[in-house]
This record gives sequence, structure tokens and C-alpha cells, in this order.
Amino acid sequence: MRFAWIPLRSTKLNRPIELSLRRGDVQFSFEQGKLAFLQLFEGRLTGAVFLGRGHILTAPRDPVEKQQMAHFLGAPVLDQDFSSAYLRFTDATAADLLRQLREAGISPQPDSAFAARWEPLLAKLNPSQALRVLFDSLSQTPKPYFYGAIDGVTTGPFDVVLDPLRRESLLLGQTKMNADRIFYDVWASYKPADIPLPPLLSTLCATRLTLPSWSTIHSKANGSAFSCRNRRRTGAYVAALTPAEYR
Repeated sequence: MRFAWIPLRSTKLNRPIELSLRRGDVQFSFEQGKLAFLQLFEGRLTGAVFLGRGHILTAPRDPVEKQQMAHFLGAPVLDQDFSSAYLRFTDATAADLLRQLREAGISPQPDSAFAARWEPLLAKLNPSQALRVLFDSLSQTPKPYFYGAIDGVTTGPFDVVLDPLRRESLLLGQTKMNADRIFYDVWASYKPADIPLPPLLSTLCATRLTLPSWSTIHSKANGSAFSCRNRRRTGAYVAALTPAEYR
């Protein structure tokens, strides 16, 4: 199944308006630039790209997560401008953005140069998110998610993930190179207060487990295989749940 990545439409944000988007504890503002949606997949919009000037703001509520973020960013808050964003989603992101564009009276304008600029980048970025989009499109009980690859002005590229299939559904982090090795810095990883635990994890991982760090439990529910990978943290176990195909 092929994902097309030529934008359906392009919108120039050259009026005094600001598109806003809140996902979990993360607030996005798209202040000036161009926003384009990817082609429809199974009749739905599942992606968008942005180039221009935007801003992201978030602050973990948990003291441990604040310390973690301060360790990497020098402050317990992520508050910075960004110059581009690649978004994939199966939640209400498209509806939220389209509603704001309609209310502002902004109509789509074709822009082949903008599409051509993004196409080689999308060829690299789309495969990593295609399976998660496909998972929701085929599932009888989809768990809408949001992913953003953000090009921060201060920090450089970083990830924003809000996925209810993860026990710690909100993730902020960044891939780094050090001595020719690839590392991933987790700035923050936690469950926002308004997002429930995945049903399987609520049953499987609610009990303290006497397991070594980074143990993996395999389970099947409703015909789907899952991997529950646990890491010990402050005396308790937390887990990340992903479809077994992700492994």
C-alpha cells in the first residue's frame, strides 16, 4: 500500500492570523508561512507539513519529568520557535486546522514549488509513520495518535509523540550523534492527565512485576499481538505498548 506525499493543498499564512493546535500538554502555534496537507489516504487526511515561523510551548507537570527536561534543555519547559514541521496523525488534527482556515476565510492555493521542496524529505519521513497510520485505518478500535517532527530554532530537530498505545503516551525527545553512534535523548515521557491507559496495559501492568529492567512481555488480545516492554523507574514499572509488528 503506497502513501502519496504530494500535498493536496497549500495555504499561505500571510494574513494576521495564527493557527493553533493543542495536543496533550503541548501547544503549537503556526504564525506565518505555508501549510500543506498530504494526499488523502483511505479518504482521510493523515498528514501535513509546515514551513515558516511557528512556536511550541509545553511544560511537564511531574517534578521528575521537569528535572529530565531541564537536564537536556537547561529549563523545565520547552518554549521555542520552529521553522518547519512534519505532522502525521489519525486524530482530529486535520479537522482542527481546516476549521480555523475556514473561519479565517483562507482558501487553498496551488504551489508546485512548495510541494517539490518537501517531496524528497517526505520520502524519508513517511515510512517511519506509515505503519502506525495503517494500524488505525485497519483496527476495529483505532487509537488516534499524533506525531510531529519539529525543526526547533534553538535545539534543532526533535519529536513530539502523543500515542495512547504507549503507557507514557506523551514523548518529547531528540536523536543525537555522539562518537559516530546514534543516541535518543528522552526529554520527557509521561501520561497526560486527560489520556487513559491502554486497556491491555491497565490489566497487564497495573501490578508490580518482579522483573529485571527492560523485560519484554508478549501478549495477544483480540487477535492482535503486542509487546509490553518494561523499565524500572523509582521502584515501579512503567511500560510502552506497541503492536508486535513494530518490533
